[in-house]
This record gives sequence, structure tokens and C-alpha cells, in this order.
Amino acid sequence: TGFSSEIFRLSWNDSAQSPASCIVKLPLPGGSQTEKICREAAFYACLAPQAGISVPRCYSAAEEKGEILVLEDLKDCRFGDESQGCSLREAEAAVDALTGLHARWWNHPQLCAYQWLPRYGNVLRQLEKLPQRRETFFRNYGKVLQHESLELAGALNTRHESVFHRLQQAPETLLHTDSHLDNLAFRDVEGRVEVILFDWQNVSRGPAVVDLALFLVSASTQSCDWEQTAIVKRYHASLSSQGGIDYSFDQFDIDFRIALLRWWIGTVNGFGSPAAQLWSGRQAELAQRSVSHWNDVIRKFQLRELIPQ
Repeated sequence: TGFSSEIFRLSWNDSAQSPASCIVKLPLPGGSQTEKICREAAFYACLAPQAGISVPRCYSAAEEKGEILVLEDLKDCRFGDESQGCSLREAEAAVDALTGLHARWWNHPQLCAYQWLPRYGNVLRQLEKLPQRRETFFRNYGKVLQHESLELAGALNTRHESVFHRLQQAPETLLHTDSHLDNLAFRDVEGRVEVILFDWQNVSRGPAVVDLALFLVSASTQSCDWEQTAIVKRYHASLSSQGGIDYSFDQFDIDFRIALLRWWIGTVNGFGSPAAQLWSGRQAELAQRSVSHWNDVIRKFQLRELIPQ
């Protein structure tokens, strides 16, 4: 079972059949995530063949509402692991892959034609949740939070909604919106690293920096042998080399930092939620590591400076 769906691997012994296994994805019981499964099915039907990034093959989706997905089994790939981070070679391949996705759909008029594809984010709603979530967050993670991180989480409120207006004005593209390392798979193909991005339940349209920011935070653990800012600059250089994209580094840099701040709010709300109190095992350990890593991100990218005193 995943965080928002049930996942099964089916395999068979008939050597004449290829492939020998597949993944079946279903909504969780109760139907609360049915819309997301339907959105993912629509992505595979409408956009996956021309996404600009490698995705699992979709063998079948339910004809009625898309509530059942049958997908390629990526068992022969190396799966990303947020608790371990990734190598420099994998990080470079990942941001190059994200560039391919974002460049393909940069300010593309077709995105607005898909009624099932929502605009990214409701920042005001996230800010409204903070007062009731952050006390639990502080109680559970206070021991690993540094002063600057505590101060930033405590200072944010609905008055700061205007800080995020800039993201609404940024160039629009196709977003995965859940591009953390655990949703990436890697395999070596002819001397290069191929990146496969899966779990498209939250696909949306919005500013490209949203995907980049989440990948960076999830992939650059303290044990990694690569520098965060170098990967950020690589992404921008690769994006800028695409024809027809005019996105200055100064504009990109501010947008990227605001996207990081947006994910910090999401972290406080998510980790302070009632559901998070039930986490155990790898989920709980990963949450502790993530919060600890945020200390470095908040300091390095000077996120506190984005909030008016």
C-alpha cells in the first residue's frame, strides 16, 4: 500500500508472455483518492506519449473512470531513496530529465485545454492550516529544528500570501508536482543514466521551479557528494539552452527560493497533521531526516529573507 493508493505486482510464469510482470494501481478503500487515480489515467492517455520525460508504460486503464491502472513494472531499475540521497551522476540526470519535461510544455496553450489538469497550489489554504499544525510539528520535531527554521515556521501566516503571488505569474508548464526522489527510478542505457518519473497522481500545471525545489530537498541529503547550487544552476542553464525560453537567472533564482518556501510550509503542515502522528518505521525515520535537512536548505537559500519582518 502506498500513501494514497494500493499497489500490487502481478507476475506469471508463461515464458511466451512479455513482460513477465506488471503493476496494478487502485484507489485506497473509501474512494478518497479516486480523483487522483483518474487524473493519473488521464495523464497516461493524453500526455504521457509526448511528455518529454521517460515514464512507465501504461498497459491499461479502466474504461469508465480510470480507477484501475496497469503499468510497467520497473523492478529492474534502481529506485530513488530519500533516506540515502542520490549520486551526482543521478542528480544531473534527474534535473536534465525535468528540463525535458518542462521545456516541452513551456507556456504551452494546450495545457489549459485539459479540464482534468488543475492549476498548482492553493497557498492561502496552506497558510490557514499553519496555526493548528505547527504546534504539533514543533512538539514532534523541535529537537532537530535549528533556530532559523523554528523562527521561519513560527513567523509565517496568511499576511504572507502576497509573497507567493510571484509563483502565479511565473511561466507555466506541465508539473509532476510530487517529484521527490522516491518517485524516480534510474537505469543505465548505453553509458548514460535514464530517469523514469512515476506516480503522476498529482500532475498539474504551474511554475517549473515547484518540481525542481522538491527534487532538490528530497535528493540532497547531508551525506551526498554534490553541491545543491551547482545542480540548480545546471537546471537553469539547460532550460535556457532550449529555444524560445526567456527566463533570466535572477527571476528564476527568486522563484526557486519561493518554491522552496512553499514546500517548507507543506512540510510543516504535512508533518504536523493528524495522519502524520500515525507514522512509524521508514515513514517516521524519513520525516526526521527530512526536517533535519531543511535546516541546511533554509540557511543556504536564505528563505527567512523572503518574509517581511
